[in-house]
Amino acid sequence: MQVEALMNLVQLRKQGESRAIIISAIGTGKTYLSAFDVCQYKPNRMLRIAQQEQILKKARESYQKVLRCTDNELRLFSGTSKRA
Repeated sequence: MQVEALMNLVQLRKQGESRAIIISAIGTGKTYLSAFDVCQYKPNRMLRIAQQEQILKKARESYQKVLRCTDNELRLFSGTSKRA
């Protein structure tokens, strides 16, 4: 799923699209797919939205592994915290 989706994102960008949304079932690798896309596309900024802070924290860990970035490079905003 991830390889095909990543190729589709590349095609969308070639067609001039600058935004995309990934919709897929739980456990299919959406977080890693989006991290790989960030590596490839190198946007100035990106936004990850989730309904639970726990999901955002887990996604942050995945992004740090793939992007090799520090806590200061990824911000977490939620209804209960606004810490980097």
